Amino acid sequence: MELHVYRNKIVEWVVAASPEDAAKVLLHHHDGSADPEELDLKFAQEPDDKLLRIVEYDGPGGDNQTLSCKEWASINGRGFLCSTEF
Repeated sequence: MELHVYRNKIVEWVVAASPEDAAKVLLHHHDGSADPEELDLKFAQEPDDKLLRIVEYDGPGGDNQTLSCKEWASINGRGFLCSTEF
């Protein structure tokens, strides 16, 4: 199963095998903590060569890394990747 990065309009990124699988990943990530009707479960695949910078704001200075979507999919594996909201 080849994995890719998918994005919805709420600006959440997940690594999945298809748009349908991406919706399942997001539902699993929220694990009942969000109303499924409030989630955007329509995902589009990002180009494998698109660069995506992820910035972590958990501490002073924050850490960031820029990789291609293909690299993020390979490193992260199937699951939630990031969001602009949290």
